[in-house]
Amino acid sequence: MNYSWGSAAPDKNPLCAETYPHICYIGAVLGGAVNGATSLNFWRYNHAVNLDPIQGGREGVKLAFSMLDTLAAWGGWTARIPQDIAILRSRASEDWFQLKVLYGDYPGDRIDNTRGFDHFHWLALQLLQNGYLFETYFQDHAEAWEHAESFKVIILPFPYSMSMTAFGTLAAAVAKGVRVIAIGARGETDELGNPYPQPLLKGLIDDGKVGYFAPDLQEKGSYPETVKTFFNILDTSLGDGRTLTLTRYGKDIQAGCLVNSDADKLIVLINWSDFDAVADLGVRMTADKRYRILQRDLDGVRLLKLCDNESVTSSDLNSFRVPLKAGEAKILRIAE
Repeated sequence: MNYSWGSAAPDKNPLCAETYPHICYIGAVLGGAVNGATSLNFWRYNHAVNLDPIQGGREGVKLAFSMLDTLAAWGGWTARIPQDIAILRSRASEDWFQLKVLYGDYPGDRIDNTRGFDHFHWLALQLLQNGYLFETYFQDHAEAWEHAESFKVIILPFPYSMSMTAFGTLAAAVAKGVRVIAIGARGETDELGNPYPQPLLKGLIDDGKVGYFAPDLQEKGSYPETVKTFFNILDTSLGDGRTLTLTRYGKDIQAGCLVNSDADKLIVLINWSDFDAVADLGVRMTADKRYRILQRDLDGVRLLKLCDNESVTSSDLNSFRVPLKAGEAKILRIAE
């Protein structure tokens, strides 16, 4: 985390403290942890704790790790990210397509050379901003995601280059009912950049076993209709299988989830904006049980009530509202 580099010298960077949100230390720590980070490091830590005006410097760092301690005490260290979505990023695809654009017979614009990374970045940002839970693997190392059949949906952000081994692992997951979405490419080359006679994924796409999302995200990724179309495809693929749903009403609210068990889940909420906001959540829990919600916020731990009830059902948790002050973070533990 590099916030302190600029803000520790406000004379050189007078807008730095205004650019970084007040919640940045706490948000970066909790946001990293809930998405699988195992090490959280500050560059120029001495500036962060002694000079930094953001989030109170030393006190902000202390509060961030105090909240992280609570997350760990509630099981966050050993909890897992729900297996809703697996992203299979392909570095081979990014590199071979870049070489084709820069040095091959590519008819388009040279700016397209970063298309592979841009697709991955667009996808990860959309999922993070809208409360979709995912893990990321490198498509190029099929042994790392051979358990992909346990995910509800697999997304390939730019599968331009794909080995036969990776294709076989993916096809096996498809055969077991996993939904797959390919974005912007269809396995045109092998892992060494050699073209296939026809794209590897073409048959699965033509048979409707793999969904294909074709828009040029470098040009149209920010268009509302592009985002809406993608989420329509994703939501149809997920069905009612989402562990967490988030409605944020246009505010910059991040939500994540870790699972201790089907009846014990941790939710992290971060309001990155400078405005008070509300988040409507839905958390899928085991039915026929009753739950309590513990909340850790910037001030401490307390029991959260829904409609004045300390004990709630799984149906109550299908849709409930959590208020967030400007620059506030909360951890919820929902358990029996």
